[in-house]
Amino acid sequence: MLGRLKLLLVLVAILLLAPSAADGDGGMMVYGGDWGLLLSEPAGWHGDTEDVAKKYRVSVVFLLQAAESRKADVTIRVQVGKKTDENIAGDLSADMDGYKKEYPKVEFSELSDIDSRYPFVAKLFFVRGEFYEYVVYLNPGKEYPHILSVALSKAKEAATPSEMAAYQKVIQSLIFTRRKAA
Repeated sequence: MLGRLKLLLVLVAILLLAPSAADGDGGMMVYGGDWGLLLSEPAGWHGDTEDVAKKYRVSVVFLLQAAESRKADVTIRVQVGKKTDENIAGDLSADMDGYKKEYPKVEFSELSDIDSRYPFVAKLFFVRGEFYEYVVYLNPGKEYPHILSVALSKAKEAATPSEMAAYQKVIQSLIFTRRKAA
């Protein structure tokens, strides 16, 4: 009975993330060894789980489709990683420490208006005129041994409202699930 309920929930999630004529977005399913991830591909963006994702060492990377837009070097990256504990704020703090060592001029700012179905912590990492990295860590729950991170990166200038809307769309759409290893 419980297995059928989980299958039904996954099917409902797939239908909710399916391409919609109203917003132009499409749903994606990404798999790892023991996990599955459902998420939306924002309109005007293309999700890659192969070559480009491997280059960035992430589970999926979204790139703007228009050639002139790609010149802005904007990516939205989603990574599924192993969780060491439930303290995602500690993970974010460790990342901030790493950035301080690598980029002594890095500044941090709060991220507002993030909406997620999972508990999260979020910060903007930036060096003015060099890069802007919007970082959100999400905890899908104690029952999962994984943590999710979603990062929007842009070279030289802050993200535009439309880029932030695409980023938020990805975060809001995330549905994490277990998958039996093959």
